[in-house]
Amino acid sequence: MTDDDLRAILAQAHRDVMDYVKAHTSEQDLLDALPDPVPCPPPVHLVEAVVRARLRLRGIARELVRAELHARAAATTLGDDRAQTLLRAVLTAHDAAAKDLAGLPGLNLKLTVALAQALARLVRLHSPEDAPRNETVAENLGCVVEALAQAIGDAGELAGELARVNDLEGVDASGVDLSGLNVPSVELLRGILWDNRTIWPPRVTAMVRACSAEVRAGVFRVEA
Repeated sequence: MTDDDLRAILAQAHRDVMDYVKAHTSEQDLLDALPDPVPCPPPVHLVEAVVRARLRLRGIARELVRAELHARAAATTLGDDRAQTLLRAVLTAHDAAAKDLAGLPGLNLKLTVALAQALARLVRLHSPEDAPRNETVAENLGCVVEALAQAIGDAGELAGELARVNDLEGVDASGVDLSGLNVPSVELLRGILWDNRTIWPPRVTAMVRACSAEVRAGVFRVEA
């Protein structure tokens, strides 16, 4: 059988299947057989997700500040390459958290690398040359591990919450009633699009209007 023969057979089979479907199935039957589309979260829920994400990022950043302080103390005491590598890993994770939502894609990996470095250095404290400094350094490294573990847990929950948000910094809240939204700071709304129909919580309405820029006719973006 040649390639042309095979293509001819497949083409005829396709026509036969389509003829059978047309003869025995109505258009409505085909539509009914399709799976229901996954509903897109309402805009108000997307805005809430962005606000929660930034609040959780602030918590992660606080844990990384704690990790950095203790990692720096351990590096000062030990003065070796492994301790410096740990400090650099913590600083890299902190930089990712400081990039706001843009740093989320690689944040969990950077946190995991930093935790692995901390655990590796903690295990090495059992070596004889580290014995005189073990107690103080172990306490610092233990605090680093604790802070990083908390940050990893928060980052994991954050990833789950945002799994269905496609564009974190382009959520369109035009015409949406956000009056019941709990927003401690207008900075948490950075990047949200809105128009004159959007209803903001009373305590942030003036601030949102003051720190927004018009991106197209009648549509604004929060630039806080």
